[in-house]
Amino acid sequence: MSQFVGFGVQVELKDGKRIQGRIAKATAKGLTLNDVVFGDGGTSQAFKVRASRLKDLKVLSVARKTHHTPKVSPPASQGQDWQNDDVNKLKQQDDFDFQGNLKMFNKKDVFAQLKQQDDVQPQQRLVSHNKKPENIANDQSVIPNAKEDAWDVDDEKYYDAQLLPVTKSINITHLLHNKGGDDQEADEEEEEEEESEEEKVIAKIKQALRSDRPALLRAKEINLQVLMANPVQLLEMERVSAEQYGIHAPIVVENFGNNASFVLKQKLGGRIRLRLDNMNPGPLVVIMASDSYRSGARALSLGRHLCQTGHVRVVVVFISQDLQDNHVLQQMDLFRRSGGKIVNGITQLESLVDKLNTPVECVIDAIQGFDCNLSDLYYNEALSPLENRVRSLIQWCNSLHNVQIWSLDIPAGFDSTTGTQNFDDAVRATGVLSSGWPLAALHAVKDQLKDQLTEVVAIDVGTPQGVYAQTSLRKFQSYDVFVTEGSLSLDI
Repeated sequence: MSQFVGFGVQVELKDGKRIQGRIAKATAKGLTLNDVVFGDGGTSQAFKVRASRLKDLKVLSVARKTHHTPKVSPPASQGQDWQNDDVNKLKQQDDFDFQGNLKMFNKKDVFAQLKQQDDVQPQQRLVSHNKKPENIANDQSVIPNAKEDAWDVDDEKYYDAQLLPVTKSINITHLLHNKGGDDQEADEEEEEEEESEEEKVIAKIKQALRSDRPALLRAKEINLQVLMANPVQLLEMERVSAEQYGIHAPIVVENFGNNASFVLKQKLGGRIRLRLDNMNPGPLVVIMASDSYRSGARALSLGRHLCQTGHVRVVVVFISQDLQDNHVLQQMDLFRRSGGKIVNGITQLESLVDKLNTPVECVIDAIQGFDCNLSDLYYNEALSPLENRVRSLIQWCNSLHNVQIWSLDIPAGFDSTTGTQNFDDAVRATGVLSSGWPLAALHAVKDQLKDQLTEVVAIDVGTPQGVYAQTSLRKFQSYDVFVTEGSLSLDI
């Protein structure tokens, strides 16, 4: 279908949405559009549309044809070929008079003329705006009273506490298990159409991962290789830890938050910057969280450990305003008591950031985690508002520049088993915080993010060594990962 590449089209989806763009790729499974304009006025560089979601397609323009004119090099002048010059004639020529030519340029008159024609007032020059009347110490803020911004103002306008808690959640994990009968039948019919193609793709990816990539990552600072796990193995580790050793969810959440916070504090400047006597406000961290114990609760715990000492400012925005998970609700209460802030959405977040004297320096992506796939949002019309909210959060995150983006276990928008992108938008993470063991799917994620993803950090969640005595986990026994520290930085 390469003959359609470059065509301008308008696509109508089954849910009534209309999208305009130019075809970059067309296959039997769907379209990839560039220069996309959404019906609500939003734009995007690229957007993927599955064939199963298409209702109608209208061609707006055909591909632009380009004509290439061959470049003809002009013939070399025979009289100017230096290879035929007589060296003796060149020696007889006078040397170039640099001093004489320099005297011909009267710099004094030229600058005098420029000054005469310049009508800009001295107080309007940029140097006047940047000039300070007094000397500034190395620990003194250039902005007067930099810490006196909107951070300590009551945040009722950014978040409505009456929205929490509610009795019925619309987060991904709960709603996907409470689909209506009609929706479920429609989903099953659609899944049957794509099942064979998806199985073939997944089988090829798994085969490539097994044959080309060892499921290992090498530590950055020590001579050590770390084994990579799959989601099933991580879930088995959690189950055995809880049932046989009493290491339940609250302990795991606290261990992750504490150990991961030390990693990010170093990334944000360490002791050199994070001091209470620093005249500048602390760095601003934004957490995008879901209503899930394995991502949302751990991210809230991490945010609490970052902000509880007053050195770092942390703001949380949830993908859903209706929360039900008890671990998330408990961690949210502790987070707010420790000085963290919660906002309703992107508009409120941007409004808050505009009133602060510090930009966003770090984003923590806790939207998905390893036990969920954002592609599940496609198969339930009731989740359409949540799908749009997730997409807007990811697009906002990817629009930031010079910002650290850390994802919990795997960037949102990628399959945690195969590492393929299975959502229209995916977080362009610069680093991954892995719960205990890194996912084997990160190799495939790295191939797609390329130089964007530079580091994976394994975080100790407190798994007892005896857990690995299980037959299915025995291969993890011989790796000394967390011996003297609660984290280990890995190359990816």
